[in-house]
Amino acid sequence: MNTSTRNHHRQNLAPLLHPESVAIVGISQPGRFGGILAQNISDFGYAGTIYGVNPRYDSLYDRPCYASLRDLPERPDLAILAVPNSGLVASLE
Repeated sequence: MNTSTRNHHRQNLAPLLHPESVAIVGISQPGRFGGILAQNISDFGYAGTIYGVNPRYDSLYDRPCYASLRDLPERPDLAILAVPNSGLVASLE
């Protein structure tokens, strides 16, 4: 593979590695995986916007929760799936 072909397929990974906004799909109460994940992101100093996505809640961690990714006010740079294995396919769709 020559250099021009290799560079043609290169993608910008900055949004993945340094996202300005994160959606936690499956955010949940403290003690559950989605809640632990949300707390860790906050505790470790993430300065970007965090969106909680879970149709079961109106708000969590003093932030609104959204029923789906489509309901977010903007497209997040990164979506983290914190859902049970049985819900992964539906979440990806």
